[in-house]
Amino acid sequence: MAIAAQERFRVLASEKNAAAVYTIDPVTDGRWERLVAAHPRGGVFHGCGWLRALQQTYGYRPLALTTTPPNEALRNGIVLCEVDSWLTGRRLVSLPFSDHCDPLLDTAENGEVLLAALRDRLAKRRLRYIELRPHMEFDAMEQQEQMHSGKSFALHVVALERPLEELYRSLHKSCIQSKIARAGREGLHYEEGHSRELIEKFFGLMLLTRKRHGVPPQPIAWFHALARNLGSAMSVHLALKDGVPVAALLTMDCKETVTYKYGCSDERYAALGGTPFLFWKVFERAKEKGMRALDLGRTDLDNPGLLDFKRRLGGVMQQLTYFRFCEHAPEAVKQPSRLAPLVHRAVEMAPQSLLVLAGRILYRHAG
Repeated sequence: MAIAAQERFRVLASEKNAAAVYTIDPVTDGRWERLVAAHPRGGVFHGCGWLRALQQTYGYRPLALTTTPPNEALRNGIVLCEVDSWLTGRRLVSLPFSDHCDPLLDTAENGEVLLAALRDRLAKRRLRYIELRPHMEFDAMEQQEQMHSGKSFALHVVALERPLEELYRSLHKSCIQSKIARAGREGLHYEEGHSRELIEKFFGLMLLTRKRHGVPPQPIAWFHALARNLGSAMSVHLALKDGVPVAALLTMDCKETVTYKYGCSDERYAALGGTPFLFWKVFERAKEKGMRALDLGRTDLDNPGLLDFKRRLGGVMQQLTYFRFCEHAPEAVKQPSRLAPLVHRAVEMAPQSLLVLAGRILYRHAG
């Protein structure tokens, strides 16, 4: 259902003032992409390419709230997707499957107005919750009624302003540099692009990796949708040994930042150093393009192995904390169920065709 540009809500900006909040469709309203390009916090997860991929793959409805009237250049906005699931409930998320997505604000006052409008929607639309995933901390969030801090993650970012030689020297010597050298001795071949063939090879490795981790993969349609909507801004980086795929990464470019989103590998070839080799290729390509930062994505705080790996790549860690509008504070994270090892084992033993089917069915409810 299309979002009418004139739809608006009156929200209290202060005890003395009221401001209008307009709802727009960011995919069809050309002003949104211009705001993302101009705003210093705008990134790949705000862009129409990512939003279209979410819409086409999972049926989520994108929308954005702004205080800017129609026919004026957008000055601010909070972008969300409506997830309507019989399994996990009806909610607004900014944004599904995104590591972080800042509100694009111009003034603190307008930020408070937009947050108040979201709070009003919680009850009016009978939503389970509204989740925001900011990269930056916003004091206004913790001051909002019914706004609760939720799960926290680590985010690692590598600054790329230094010369390539210095970046290489900053990599961990035994865990990263030595494996890059090993990959060179093994003659690993590198391919990069966003073709259907590369995506299918990437997905084959993703299926192996998710099976090993005890979870189904996201549907291959998701990765094809990213390629279709992001074009050359999305890259699959593939390492091969004698024509056999051994490791792959998926990255996305936006402005001066390259974002690492997915990684996978065949553990039978882990000793060849395919993953460190690919990350070094990402470093080289990023420097060629004039990128200033490599966003290594979010990591669960209870995953010490991945935290150490990103640190050894030169990533500087900061904390990501998500926020939710909901009637009651989110429950504390429960300890893993005793059934978790059994579920993990069942996924490991399941045929690949069943895992692919499970991914197609379940991820639509997980955003």
